[in-house]
Amino acid sequence: MKQIFFLLLLLSLFAPLQLTGQSYQQLLLNPELTAHARIQPSHLAPLQEGVIKVGVDAGTRYGSTALPYGWLNQSDSFLDETEKADWVNSFNGKEYVWTDASIQAQVQTNFRGHRFSIGYAQGVDLRVSVPGRDLVELGLYGNVPFQNQTKGGSDLAFQNVRTQELQLAYAKPFGDREQVRVGAGIGIIQGMGAQIIDVNTLSLYTGPDADSVFLRAQYNEFQGSSGWGVSAVLGLDWQINDLLSVEAAVSNLGTINWKGSSRSVNASFGTSGLVGGPLFQDIFPLSDSLFRLDTLNDLFLPGLTEGTQAQALLPRGYVGMGFHQGPVRIFGAFHLQQWMGGEYLPSGSLSAMYGISKSSDSSVDVASFGLNVSSSRWQAFGFGAMAKGVISIGENQFVTLYLMADHLQGLVTPDTGRALSVRGGLLYVIW
Repeated sequence: MKQIFFLLLLLSLFAPLQLTGQSYQQLLLNPELTAHARIQPSHLAPLQEGVIKVGVDAGTRYGSTALPYGWLNQSDSFLDETEKADWVNSFNGKEYVWTDASIQAQVQTNFRGHRFSIGYAQGVDLRVSVPGRDLVELGLYGNVPFQNQTKGGSDLAFQNVRTQELQLAYAKPFGDREQVRVGAGIGIIQGMGAQIIDVNTLSLYTGPDADSVFLRAQYNEFQGSSGWGVSAVLGLDWQINDLLSVEAAVSNLGTINWKGSSRSVNASFGTSGLVGGPLFQDIFPLSDSLFRLDTLNDLFLPGLTEGTQAQALLPRGYVGMGFHQGPVRIFGAFHLQQWMGGEYLPSGSLSAMYGISKSSDSSVDVASFGLNVSSSRWQAFGFGAMAKGVISIGENQFVTLYLMADHLQGLVTPDTGRALSVRGGLLYVIW
């Protein structure tokens, strides 16, 4: 009981920090799964001689510091005035929107004391950084309500990247009881497509009575058609005793070198004599012979130039502590994820899992259920659940099915939940 009290007291200190690791936290609570080899390769170390694991895993995540998950299914034409105001008020300073999806497969084994893994993953990652509410107001209301005002912002960023990766990982235990475990992995990344936009300045001035506008934009855009890169992951865990363990890892270290085309824009344009109406009628009136869409294309969408661009991966890391006694497993961790522009967003959560029963001929849990709580910039407090079942399909052969969901508010109350993570997969084990 003293160990449990000590652990819960220590983990309770995590809660006031603005933290969450989403579904990665739940994976780390289940070290026997293969999917976390890309975030903590040291978990390979306990793998017994001759055991072969084959795992397939898929997941998707959404997070925003401003917009709830339900906004993905909404259009501004269906928003009433109250909902529009709520959207605008959600943007206080720089805000973020992020979503990704991935599928991966891993094979792990222990051959003559060497624990290694080979895996393949494919994913898409979309991130947006919005500097404030001005651009949101323009998008929802048009520019006519903002007469004799300048609306805009700087440091707007957009990134949409598709990749596939082949990864090799290796782990080795140290010590008389193999209580210290070290792991490392390297991945070969193939870029399948990218669009990266960095906006330094984007502003629109609307004159009195909306009879004139002045548009200014300064931005860089890169469209990647293909690319190659390298990623690395390093992990360490220490089994303090039979009950407690601590671990740490850093992953997603590396770059992708893209081939593609780019453009750099620094332009401005103004006109007068415009007719009121929605945003694009204000800026692009067909009746104004002095102001044609082709002119805007020439200024703000010049031709693309072939070239290359190096894109640094966004690293993440964590430090965690675990408690394991009988059917009870508890794990808590600090996470740190880099964002576009170099800002780091801290995160973390506390998870617990309980194995309901054990098979008669092994120590494998037949079924396990777990819960987790978290706190973050995405969601002040998030709640998640996980379930895992093991089926014996032959002598020394098992199949594990699992489903994990974090920040369930995004699913239950999509109008207010600003994050959602769902992950599932299967694990086939041959002893």
